[in-house]
Amino acid sequence: MNDIEKKKAFLYQGALLYNKLISFAPNDTIKRYLAFRIIVDTMSFEEIVGNVFPSRVRQIRNTLLAHKQNPEFFAGFNATDEIRGTTIFSLFEFMRIYLDTSQQTPSIPELSNPSVFIRLEDLVKDLLEKYNRDHIDGFRVTNNFLCFTGSQIHEISNNDIAGCFFRYNSSKALFIFAQYLFDILWLDSDFEIVTRHLKRDIILHAINMADCIYKDTRNRYSIDGLYQIMQRENIGNTESLDILAEDTEFNTLYQELRGIRNKFIGHMDMGIPLTNLVEQLDALPIEKVYMLINKVDFATHKAASSDIAIWVRYSTSNSRLREDRQLKIIDIPGLKPTPYCVD
Repeated sequence: MNDIEKKKAFLYQGALLYNKLISFAPNDTIKRYLAFRIIVDTMSFEEIVGNVFPSRVRQIRNTLLAHKQNPEFFAGFNATDEIRGTTIFSLFEFMRIYLDTSQQTPSIPELSNPSVFIRLEDLVKDLLEKYNRDHIDGFRVTNNFLCFTGSQIHEISNNDIAGCFFRYNSSKALFIFAQYLFDILWLDSDFEIVTRHLKRDIILHAINMADCIYKDTRNRYSIDGLYQIMQRENIGNTESLDILAEDTEFNTLYQELRGIRNKFIGHMDMGIPLTNLVEQLDALPIEKVYMLINKVDFATHKAASSDIAIWVRYSTSNSRLREDRQLKIIDIPGLKPTPYCVD
């Protein structure tokens, strides 16, 4: 198998793994979190085969990865309605056109070894149930594109600061979610393939959080980050962001992770053999990613706290509504999302 075929098979393999994890998910929000990885890998697959699959989910991918935004597309949180089982199925159908039959059933332990699969299923189901209790369940104020359950309050706004934090909060939620699984699954060597793909997710969203703060000036499609918006609108205090921008350790980490993200996660570099890309990913200590995230979120927290208009968007990324003895929340009326799967 030549390197191009190996790269197509790798992306398809990851999509199959995540689709299997979707079958373990306790609710539609978690299914959509996992499905976003399939969307990103399908877009990389498109670039390899030189054919763009006609789907609106590309707009979701572009917006969450800090590319040019179409505000009207997300008004009313339509993004969640776009990510559905039928859409993801069509992405698989597209990829299969360009794969040999032998590549459509990859022989990896997590899918082909019954004992490994059963352990994975049991562990992942427990982890997803716990994640759901800790981060999704109950009545909340949640401002991210992919978490819309009908039991939450969202701010619907198209201004630049709101858009910045919709992206930031979405990537932060997806980062925490992938970390939730990775930190447990990597302890078992039989889960090597799935943790490799989870590591790609962690890096993708770590870099995207940084890109939500500082515009990626090398990409002509990138949109302004929080730093540029605060300067342009003369709002808040950017001191913490100025300090981070001059932090040598941060910049070194960002450049290293951005290189992996560009060559092997957001896209697939056709000039580097797949084996080398995998080796580079595997050799990267996950602690470096966590260090980058801590630096970004600490600086963002300080910048946000300098102005209430920024703080309310940062602080309501996922806030559970508290109940007291006099107040019992029965329901939050509003739009209900389209189910991920419709019979």
